[in-house]
Amino acid sequence: MFFWLLSGYLAKLSYGHAVVGTVQQPAAEIVVVAFGSPVTVGLGALSRSTVVWEMAVADLAQKYGDALNISYIFVPAVTCLAVCEKGEDVLSGWYYTLQRPGRVLVFLNNGADLATPGGYRSRYPSLPDCNANDISLYMLSAQWNVLAVNSLTSIEIDRTILPTTLSLGFLRTPSYVRLCQNLLTMYNWTSMFILLDKGSVPINTFVASALAERLNNSGRVTFVLRTVLSNANTTFRDNLIELRSFSRILFFFGHAAKLRQLLVTASSMNMTNGQYVYVAMEALPNFIGYGKMSWRYSDKNDQVARVAFRSLLVLQPDISSFKTTNSSFRLANEFRSRSMASVNINYTNADHPSEIVITTYDAVMLLGKVLHEAWRSQEDLTDSRNLIQRFLNQTFDMDSESIFIDSNGVRADNLVVAHYNSLTDQREPFLLQPANAADELNVIRSLEDWPSLKWPPSSSPGCEDGDADKCRVAGLNSLKYVIPVVLLATCGTLLLVIKCAIRSQNKRNLELNGWPWWMKDPNDLVSFMPNRVLMSSWLDRQPSVYKNASTRMR
Repeated sequence: MFFWLLSGYLAKLSYGHAVVGTVQQPAAEIVVVAFGSPVTVGLGALSRSTVVWEMAVADLAQKYGDALNISYIFVPAVTCLAVCEKGEDVLSGWYYTLQRPGRVLVFLNNGADLATPGGYRSRYPSLPDCNANDISLYMLSAQWNVLAVNSLTSIEIDRTILPTTLSLGFLRTPSYVRLCQNLLTMYNWTSMFILLDKGSVPINTFVASALAERLNNSGRVTFVLRTVLSNANTTFRDNLIELRSFSRILFFFGHAAKLRQLLVTASSMNMTNGQYVYVAMEALPNFIGYGKMSWRYSDKNDQVARVAFRSLLVLQPDISSFKTTNSSFRLANEFRSRSMASVNINYTNADHPSEIVITTYDAVMLLGKVLHEAWRSQEDLTDSRNLIQRFLNQTFDMDSESIFIDSNGVRADNLVVAHYNSLTDQREPFLLQPANAADELNVIRSLEDWPSLKWPPSSSPGCEDGDADKCRVAGLNSLKYVIPVVLLATCGTLLLVIKCAIRSQNKRNLELNGWPWWMKDPNDLVSFMPNRVLMSSWLDRQPSVYKNASTRMR
């Protein structure tokens, strides 16, 4: 009886406390403040992210409940401008309401761009673009020494400005920009053509514009950037004609169906024979917003597209990084069931890929994991500037994936360059950009199925690829322009030589006689007079014999 009472008493004392070694300490109070605008659509819709956040917070409470007393608050903003232009008012109000000594606050945001097609921008076209990744929102957390976590789209972080921000999003634009640059460098491509379809998802615009800015700053690669707003009748023929005169490397950022049309048109122009390289991006596999990146559309162009796809390279995440586990299946199913219950929408994997569910969930779970480790070490969890050091340059093994956080607090993933293998009819990676070495591009297999069997082709639109017939024709055509130029140059040279010779002779006469070569000696000149007068003048200067003869002649 005594031991039963004692155990009950100890249990009562330890409620809300935990024993770490021999030191007893209270559970840390954690408040997760999620914020954003509910008008966002697509992957960034808060109706999607909040479902996953709530799942993660519930699992954190169950897993670390003895150490972390976690609560969750969602702060919806009525409009985008309430988030971006009045974010200081919204977040400041909640910060000063919730802030208590010893309480740990964490601001959570999915960082989605709010000016998405069909979202607030289409309903309020007169308002400026609005991005929930506005740096001012994260600078507030630095002033308060509070953690701020981006869980979806990712941002670039300067630690001197944002020392308390973590960017844990899976859709990281700068990683793809770096992959594009690494690809150009590896094969010494010095010219390229960028084609952006403005009607596609926002990440295409972000990557295309950021890549153009990087290339413009480096000056190593010359490029042309063209934008189109494609429709059902767009064939991209004019763009391909321009490509042919400028480069052999085309980066296309747009919907997969438009990419297929581009390649079909290129095939009709004999531009899918291996001398041209077409590069596209698919940041999420099988996502309905990106389109179906396949040659197979069950139409009349299938066979043409199948051959044309051999000239295509695809930039994509390394899907092998994700582990198919019971946990991943549970998350996907729970997300769908919770979404159906909360917003009455049944999301398929094409609507909201499992990769987004897993990475958004893991962003919150990783936060709890590190907070728990710091709590066990009896660190001050309210000092976010110090706490964030636990995340940097670390790889974390989660249930369904491994996450690498770089020195700036930004998640980095393995990215690959894949090629369509016509033999296996599969997209196969052959280059890898490691998460922990973003400046490297490693060869993981040889590219043996390129159409011309000669990889890589040159970026120059000349005859560098060894096509003898084409180069011979090009050479004959060029003679029409070369011969007249050579003749003009020769004539110009001869005229210059003659001019120099005349000037030299003139100079010599001036030095010897005092007058140019073309001027007569003044002593040799006579006035214009009648012949009789001239004869008399001449006879007067002659001996008498000539004079007598002249008299007889008269």
